[in-house]
Amino acid sequence: MKGRFSLVELAQRAEIPGRTIRFYIARGILQGPLHAGRGAEYDGRHLARIAAIRALQGRGLTLAEIAAAGVENQGALALPKATPSLRYSLGEDAEVYVRADLPPWRLNRIRKAIGTLQHLIQEKPENAKDRE
Repeated sequence: MKGRFSLVELAQRAEIPGRTIRFYIARGILQGPLHAGRGAEYDGRHLARIAAIRALQGRGLTLAEIAAAGVENQGALALPKATPSLRYSLGEDAEVYVRADLPPWRLNRIRKAIGTLQHLIQEKPENAKDRE
């Protein structure tokens, strides 16, 4: 068989739907075809990357984490770099972790939401006495 194949052939070899391949390309975790358009062609590197994506998913990584690993890791089974996070306690039995590399405006909105959630969790319901 030839070294280059169509989307249908790639999907058959990878044992996934062509729609999934297009989704991977749109998410940036799989490079686009060698030649775009009606006669789009893919090669063994695409097949290897799909196998790597599936292996990483098997190890528990999400597509977002795989995408964060970057295009330079295509074909490799490297784990993405750890992202620093901020830890917020919601009470005795709950914690929230938030990525620390978010823009300040986004972190402020998240902090406000966490404050609201903390208040709701710590607030005793009016009928709590009835349950005790």
